[in-house]
Amino acid sequence: MSIIRDFGFGHYSHSGPVLRVDIEGTWVVLARDVREDDVAELVIKIKQSGYSFPEGKKTAYDPPPTPSFRMLD
Repeated sequence: MSIIRDFGFGHYSHSGPVLRVDIEGTWVVLARDVREDDVAELVIKIKQSGYSFPEGKKTAYDPPPTPSFRMLD
């Protein structure tokens, strides 16, 4: 079973700003060239639809020094 540790805006070095989901320490990039405020608005809409993200994910999880990435095309 996959564990979603984080979802939202991120910076992927060569692709710039991205919408990503962190699944057990691996970033899956869902969209490139996104704006941080647009991603924040999307996260709010998702939460308003009834989905809840894990609470305390940023403090309870110590990310690896260099995350691995997957690009979806």
